[in-house]
Amino acid sequence: MKKVVIAFMSLLSVLALSLGLVACGGEEKPEKKTYSITCETSDDYELQASKTASEAGEKISVTVTVKSEDKYLTGVRYNGEECIKEGDGFVFTMPSENVTLAAVLENYTQTTENGIAKLEDEATSIIVNGTYPGGILDTKTWEISVTLESSYMTSLDASYESSNEDVLPVEAISTKNVEASSSNVIVGAKIVIDTTKIKTGVSWLTATFKSGNNSSQKGTLVFKITVAESVQVEYWNENLVFDVEDFEADTTFYVYVSDRNYIENNEVKQNQNFDELKAQNGKVTVSFRYAVGHSYWLEFGVKTADGFIWYDLSESFGSGSSDTGFNQFKDNLLSFIEPDATLNITVLESTHT
Repeated sequence: MKKVVIAFMSLLSVLALSLGLVACGGEEKPEKKTYSITCETSDDYELQASKTASEAGEKISVTVTVKSEDKYLTGVRYNGEECIKEGDGFVFTMPSENVTLAAVLENYTQTTENGIAKLEDEATSIIVNGTYPGGILDTKTWEISVTLESSYMTSLDASYESSNEDVLPVEAISTKNVEASSSNVIVGAKIVIDTTKIKTGVSWLTATFKSGNNSSQKGTLVFKITVAESVQVEYWNENLVFDVEDFEADTTFYVYVSDRNYIENNEVKQNQNFDELKAQNGKVTVSFRYAVGHSYWLEFGVKTADGFIWYDLSESFGSGSSDTGFNQFKDNLLSFIEPDATLNITVLESTHT
């Protein structure tokens, strides 16, 4: 009997050991499924995800680099769903399927007139360490003029966004108010760019102007800034003929021509002065170098013991059309549409300082 009990106990021990071994080994757990993450390729942008594959439910980060200078980022999508903006990038939660990521870009649209603001200056090609056309040449700033038409404004709030901070950092931009004559009413602004803080390239500038007197009066302008080390300027030869028949024959004349949109270069200076000119057959003729697309201030005078007397000039229109414009002297500014043109201008009796 004792042997039977011992045998039975041994059998129980073997069964217990077997069950223990089964429990220790257990069944293998199924592997968690992972799904792929693919970034679309484009000439306009570059995408990078924090992982190339992931389990469902995991948080994935996405960064975007926009390569197109004329487009801006509006969002990122995974399988058509919107990613969430987080910091400088985007995130999404991995679904139970493979994912394809794509960036959504929009084209910048040039806006030169909006609300109370109107861009008045086309001098948006800027030179590193350059000076604004017509400015003081040792002042390394570039000014872009904006007209502001509000009902009444004595306080102006201006803010800026640059699409490329490496080319045009916002810290390089300031604002100078333009006030009406003999008044503190603001009628315009100068966007002032420190050209010592910019680099070559392209940036779209978004400039928003708000009246500090009336928050509903505002305007946002968007335009392209091109920054270069230097600018190639095309020049034409142009001719001016002044009618001076009413002056005495021995009068000495002076003609000053100044480029209103001057860009520093080694070929022509901003001011082209023609001194001590004499009339022939009642005419004074000068030839000067004209920067294509620019406009020029023009002064005509005589020198006396007391200084210069500057004479008013008649408006003059040469060849051209309403579509192309004209070779002309209008609103006290010279402009030409073709090379080697001649413009006849009458010197008036009235004078100015």
